[in-house]
Amino acid sequence: MIFKTGGISFLYTEENEIFEATDIILTPPSPQVIEVLNNSRLQAGRSILNTLKFSPCLVAIVELYTEVLYGDHGQLTNPSGTIQRIVNHEQKGISKTPVLSVYMNKDWSEKHFDKHEHELLRAIKNEIKESIGANHIKSIQLKKWCYAEVEQVLHQPFIEIMPSLLVAGDAFLRREDKTNHSRLESAYLSGKSAAAELMEKNI
Repeated sequence: MIFKTGGISFLYTEENEIFEATDIILTPPSPQVIEVLNNSRLQAGRSILNTLKFSPCLVAIVELYTEVLYGDHGQLTNPSGTIQRIVNHEQKGISKTPVLSVYMNKDWSEKHFDKHEHELLRAIKNEIKESIGANHIKSIQLKKWCYAEVEQVLHQPFIEIMPSLLVAGDAFLRREDKTNHSRLESAYLSGKSAAAELMEKNI
């Protein structure tokens, strides 16, 4: 929650910590920003935030008994009609053990998102058995991302929803960005632009 008085903002966390600031940059997905604003009862503009739409993603973290290689880059794209990609973290040098991240595609994730974890893991195992092989799986965990991918981006690096309160993130693209989709780089550039705006204002 955010409480503003005069030119000072007080940020209250779920752990009852309090932070004091003159300026704030919010970077969560827009539905969570709107929730913060509603809980804070701030008279801030929400119309642009409401236009940003996100899709969920179900991700399985799969530990294998033995190494499985995927091309030269450790990634398998669209191996089936339900899997968006499979990433081999050992092959990419991120993990010392054979661990894969299996990203289910948008349609499958939306259809199954609210199902029980055990049911989802059983269904995902069935979907990946041709790409991985059921006998290779040592363990499997499920990660749910409610706001995994931005469906509708905004072609400006950040927005100021009220004085000294900016919103940034992967949904905000610089005007010269022609990719038209969110990614880690767009989140970094958005935050950098918002920070530069505040630094220039406070010089």
